[in-house]
Amino acid sequence: MAKSLHLRCENAAKGSGCVAGDMDAGDFYDVDMSPRCDAEGNFAGVAEPDAALLDALPVTGSKAQVAARLSDGQFLCILATAHAGQHAAYYYVVAIPPASVSACREKPICKQYGERPVDFVAQPKQGIHCTVGGNTRPEGDCAQGWIEPQKLDVFANGL
Repeated sequence: MAKSLHLRCENAAKGSGCVAGDMDAGDFYDVDMSPRCDAEGNFAGVAEPDAALLDALPVTGSKAQVAARLSDGQFLCILATAHAGQHAAYYYVVAIPPASVSACREKPICKQYGERPVDFVAQPKQGIHCTVGGNTRPEGDCAQGWIEPQKLDVFANGL
């Protein structure tokens, strides 16, 4: 996953020691990977209408564009967190159906957030319904990209 996000990592297989951007110019983010959408994963919900997902982190030299737009209340799995210092600057998220996460069943927060309309802008679609596969990774037409933390309600205590 680190390669697809254009990250440089000390250990790409484990997703540790990752950075994105231009370290020499001082325009970079430290990135923590959490590439699972199961009970051990990190989740959030969109907390504002028309929230844009970017296809790249906005750093010097990037040509970040809107990949998709999400509706208020969309359930999300957080796959990576880009930090500027100690604070989260962006999350790499994927919009998934809460029913595809077994830990979500019968949880009130998973009823509050769910599948909402997605406007795919630059992200191509394959015509396959989005789900979380047996490897706990999203499969199919799942909107994904980088989003600012103030547009989310991050589930700090998990599901």
